[in-house]
Amino acid sequence: MISLIGQTIDIITNPIIILIFIVLTFILTGLGGFIYNLVSKKTGGVEIKLENDKNDNKSINKINYFKPSSVGLNLAIALIIPYTIIHLIISFLFFPVSYINSILVIIGGFIGIFIIMSISTIFYNLIAKLNPILVELESD
Repeated sequence: MISLIGQTIDIITNPIIILIFIVLTFILTGLGGFIYNLVSKKTGGVEIKLENDKNDNKSINKINYFKPSSVGLNLAIALIIPYTIIHLIISFLFFPVSYINSILVIIGGFIGIFIIMSISTIFYNLIAKLNPILVELESD
């Protein structure tokens, strides 16, 4: 047990591993954004409901509602690729690889991301009734 704790501390405090995780964060975030842009063209993107609010001669809109299924599906599809890459890196480096287990983890990750994003969107929709996000839309 003490050896496992020591190994974990060595991994966490190793500057090379910290640098690798920082680089992977930027790469995987960019990959997730790129995949989201591809997916949103096919699925129609995240659907929102705006309400006009005229203040000081500016066109300010309130984001009142996000469609939970569109947010959940688009983000689950976009985030499953980076999630899979991280899972494979961690499993190859630290654990014995079981292909069936990896497939189950990836499917579970997709379902989990979909559920968490959908529930988060439902909570936002409840909170938006009290304090919605204000955006100013400009035409190009």
